[in-house]
Amino acid sequence: MTKKECGSSIVLGCRYHGWSYDTRGNLIKAPEFENIAGFEKEKNGLWEVNTEIREGMVFVNFDAKRGVESVNLRESQDALIRWDMGLMKCIAGWKIEAPVNWKFFGKCILL
Repeated sequence: MTKKECGSSIVLGCRYHGWSYDTRGNLIKAPEFENIAGFEKEKNGLWEVNTEIREGMVFVNFDAKRGVESVNLRESQDALIRWDMGLMKCIAGWKIEAPVNWKFFGKCILL
């Protein structure tokens, strides 16, 4: 979570735990853990996620063993090319605020 609604930021933070990360995923702050013996910031950073942009769309693969290129879109790839998705621009957007837990939201997307 950043404090900005849009744009870029040099810090990514968790409002719940208070942990903060730099733009490379390195843990820079971990309240309540900083003085615990054996806790190493270097071992608690964010891990890399495989991403690829195809025809203006961002594809993500959370499997660290394989790259995104292993995703076969079949006929969808042809449609993305035919519709010139890479040239499209966003002309409208919306924001929804609700008292939900992000873990619940993520589970809904995976179903």
